[in-house]
Amino acid sequence: MVETSGAGGMAHYAYNLCQALARRAPVHLVTSAPYELIDLPRSFELHTLYRSAWVVPEMTRTQRVRALFTNCANLGMLASLIRALRPEIVHVQGHVSPRLQPMLVRVTQAVGGPPVVATVHEVLPYEQSECFRDTWSASYRSVDGLIAHSRFVVGELEREFGYRGDVDVIPHGDYSFFRKSLGRDRIAACRARGLPVDRRLLLFFGYVRPYKGLDLLASAWQRAVRDGLPADVDVVVAGSVAPDAQAHVAALAEAAGSRLHLFAGYADDQALEDYLTAADAVVAPYHLCYTSGVVPLAFSFGQPVVATRVGSIREQVRPGHNGLLADAGDPADLARALVRFFAHENRAALSRGAITSAERLSWDAIARDTLLFYGRILGRSRGPRSVEWGPAQ
Repeated sequence: MVETSGAGGMAHYAYNLCQALARRAPVHLVTSAPYELIDLPRSFELHTLYRSAWVVPEMTRTQRVRALFTNCANLGMLASLIRALRPEIVHVQGHVSPRLQPMLVRVTQAVGGPPVVATVHEVLPYEQSECFRDTWSASYRSVDGLIAHSRFVVGELEREFGYRGDVDVIPHGDYSFFRKSLGRDRIAACRARGLPVDRRLLLFFGYVRPYKGLDLLASAWQRAVRDGLPADVDVVVAGSVAPDAQAHVAALAEAAGSRLHLFAGYADDQALEDYLTAADAVVAPYHLCYTSGVVPLAFSFGQPVVATRVGSIREQVRPGHNGLLADAGDPADLARALVRFFAHENRAALSRGAITSAERLSWDAIARDTLLFYGRILGRSRGPRSVEWGPAQ
């Protein structure tokens, strides 16, 4: 298993999948140092050999050359490890490096190595996607099979790249490992984070980026207050803020005033547990979403989700069962959903639905389906690949 960040949602995803797979077969995880989850118990072998070297359009030529050298060194170390371990399959979360992933596949083929598969977490980057279209397309073309978390992502692979090949839909797993106890004291969690114990809290959490829609939430909040949002409801934003999302945070601060509780900065596991224990609901007002780890994490804590009807979220949130949905890009409809949730909905029933939804996303079931996918890929033994490429739509 290869996951190159070593922190955040992708690292948590890879950790849980490796733990579940390791109950059935030996697993090695290659990731970055420092590794955020180094202190958690694990049943797999850990290799922190990767050195992060992201490439972004704003880089200077010198920075790009340095990143290229770092990624080539990463590729060399990974190829050496593959040759030493001789695994049956290599599973990449996202991309090792979109530009160099085809080279990784060629290297493993040259040494008689294993098939390479990838999980698609983002079909394209959410920002400046056209800058990366060619390299991401080449990366998808190079591997022996793909895993997607939703039917929406499968459709986007075909629409964006004409991909009609070997892809399995395996849902995103739950994040109950964050939760020490579902019955933890809400008051203690509020006090641990300096949140009011006598207010109901709507939580937005995760890395704040423009596509996640805090600008939409700001417009919806103003309408909701005007249209009957109860006066005891506050909004909490917890997570690091990207530079190009600062204006969206400022808009929400202006709209919510003293009813906004902003915690800018990376939220570690303990902080996330506190925020999710203290909250009454999670909001995901996204403009676009390929895969959401926020939704299953919210469900793991019994938190209903109020979200926009975009991407894979439409397959995760079932209105009236585990949350509510509003039309994408429509602040009036999102405002109606917020008022409905806090003024009229049976939160206890939606919370039970959220817990039921989380229970259906067990990592044991996901590991079983992943192993079945591996078996199908291995059964081809690198014969003719069942990948077709039509025109992008």
